Amino acid sequence: MPIAAAHPLDDVIEATTEHAQVTGLAPMWAVTLLDGINDGDDDAAALAELAGRFRQRTGLAPRLSVIAYNRIDADDRDPFRPSSPERTAAFRDTLAAAGIRTHRRYSGGSDIAAACGQLAAHVDENDAYRSLPIERSVAIGGVRVGLDQVTPSPRETSEPGTS
Repeated sequence: MPIAAAHPLDDVIEATTEHAQVTGLAPMWAVTLLDGINDGDDDAAALAELAGRFRQRTGLAPRLSVIAYNRIDADDRDPFRPSSPERTAAFRDTLAAAGIRTHRRYSGGSDIAAACGQLAAHVDENDAYRSLPIERSVAIGGVRVGLDQVTPSPRETSEPGTS
């Protein structure tokens, strides 16, 4: 993900480790499985190892949410596919065998292009549905946001003492 250039995974893990050690709270990690990209047995084993190291350092196991990928465009324009239910189950089984508990996050709304991750789509000047190119969007908090759609909130742009 593009954000990794600013916040490498090792730095994020170190920050969550420190937070967990200070607060005693386990973080929630989320993984969106993409068919043939990050859903293999090796990927699950690497995630289990990372979670295991975290648990060794903090005494806390991260809560791991496995998220289904929701298509954001037509088959010929969306480069990603969701993992099959069988592949997702195998991924979760690998984690479970390593003592890492997971839950599958429910994701409703895909039938109307309103599910998690589908917010990158928008209506163009002709009221036609289209998705932003992958390189023009970024995932923020699990939601893909178009870079040309990011604007400061009113709170960030108002003068102090005004709302």
